Amino acid sequence: MINTMKKNYTLIFFLVLFSVTKLSATDYYWVGGSGNWSSLSHWALTSGGSVQPSIVPSPYDDIYFDANSGFTPGNNTVTANVPNIFCRDMDWTGAASSPSFISIQGANNVFAIYGSVTLISNMSFQYDGRMHFVANVMNKNNTITTGGQHFIKEALFDGIGSSWSLQD
Repeated sequence: MINTMKKNYTLIFFLVLFSVTKLSATDYYWVGGSGNWSSLSHWALTSGGSVQPSIVPSPYDDIYFDANSGFTPGNNTVTANVPNIFCRDMDWTGAASSPSFISIQGANNVFAIYGSVTLISNMSFQYDGRMHFVANVMNKNNTITTGGQHFIKEALFDGIGSSWSLQD
């Protein structure tokens, strides 16, 4: 009887957890040129838009750096200024003015990507923390396009029944 009650409570717990968990991604677009990851004024809900989200990207959100990101020579650096950052998919396609992605938190920081990543050849990817690629049944077939960029520290892949296809 007690084991049955525990199973029922466990089932109820997971049903509640999954019912309040965000299941769809929000698209985040970088705007305003150089800035810190944690600054909401550099995230918009449309390309080149002005409507800002209320939080920085989460593991459910897709992020884009594109022609409307406001990058210009000398104003083109995205700085990961917090120890751990997240996204589902990250895409730099179309970003202008040779953008840079850097981190300032040191080698113990983690960038967790819960999907695919597309970097471009005309950028500088200087994230010095760990790249942690995570997948689950919702995003089990992912791609990685490096655009000739290198990960400074190790890249970890985590996901039972998931895969990542290297595109270049």
